[in-house]
Amino acid sequence: MRSVLISVVFMTLILGCELLKITSESDASATNAEESRASNISELTADKRLVQQLREDPHLSVQHNATDGSIIVVIRSGNLFNIDGATLSSTFTQILDRIVEIIIMNTAANYEITSIGHTDEYGDPQFNMMVSKKRAEAVQDYLVSKGIDRTLTTIEGKGSQEQIASSKTVQGRNVNRRVDLLIRLRTN
Repeated sequence: MRSVLISVVFMTLILGCELLKITSESDASATNAEESRASNISELTADKRLVQQLREDPHLSVQHNATDGSIIVVIRSGNLFNIDGATLSSTFTQILDRIVEIIIMNTAANYEITSIGHTDEYGDPQFNMMVSKKRAEAVQDYLVSKGIDRTLTTIEGKGSQEQIASSKTVQGRNVNRRVDLLIRLRTN
């Protein structure tokens, strides 16, 4: 009976050691996977890292020019502005807050940001150009209020020249009333 008991204790010790070994290998594997993921992210160029993080937001369409590193961010939500105005909607400010957080997290001092205002195609072209510039200014002011250096920002008005949806529908007109962001890596 004593030899059976010794055998059981011995087997339990062996199994326990094997379980510890498996657990240890599993923990090491998980740690290695996390380190590898972190290493891969840190190995990305600054523009690719920024693009990757911006693309995680479902409200944004992000286009990246790998040649010059420029990034165009188009907000895909409608109702960002009222018909003839430049007041930011609460939806828009929430989206901009996330964009600013990502830019600052990726050292905003390395980027220049151009706010490009747009309108739908209805109305006088000169009026639309003025409204698009006011929209771009409103976004620029908001970005600055959230910590982006004003000297790194510019504005541009496009009026109704660059429609991204049909202005024949209310939804299309809402989407066309927008501000896109052009983000460029600073070269100097």
